[in-house]
Amino acid sequence: MAKFFYADCVISDIHQPGFVDEIYTALINGRETKKLWLTRDFYRYLTGVGKDTTNRVWFVVLGGLLTVISMENSAGERLTRPNPTGHIFFDVVIRPLCLGFITWIVAWVPVAIYSAVKTGDMFGYQGASVALGAVATLLLGAHALRTHTKLANPSAWEQGDLSQVTKAVKPEFGSALAAKKE
Repeated sequence: MAKFFYADCVISDIHQPGFVDEIYTALINGRETKKLWLTRDFYRYLTGVGKDTTNRVWFVVLGGLLTVISMENSAGERLTRPNPTGHIFFDVVIRPLCLGFITWIVAWVPVAIYSAVKTGDMFGYQGASVALGAVATLLLGAHALRTHTKLANPSAWEQGDLSQVTKAVKPEFGSALAAKKE
């Protein structure tokens, strides 16, 4: 399940580890994250004018990927990524209907075999596969609607803890010696 939250933080030391566009490693409040999804606009701001400044950032965490949805600087200017989930009609209506149809087709085979063995009639329990398809359609549609509703109003999100999605940075070898010399 996705987590939606905001945090006042400094995002620094941004690097692109591979060839995947928009996936970066970065330090957030001095803690490391290996999978940070930024659009190019966020990247340009954080490596340019907003470098090493505290911003209010709205995040979504899903499957270990930390996604920046919106960012507000100290002047109150807000930068928001385009809707990352796509068109609402497709997500809430078309995609759930397609998944429900596929679920019905996939469930039909074992239900038909069970029905043929149990009653001798291949279509005896046909309603079960239709019900599975309908349930899959309703669940995915409700989840998509909830996600779109949540993404439409990030100002209502709760403040979150970044320590659950970032790791403490181990000090480099010799850093204690360098601090001792100062």
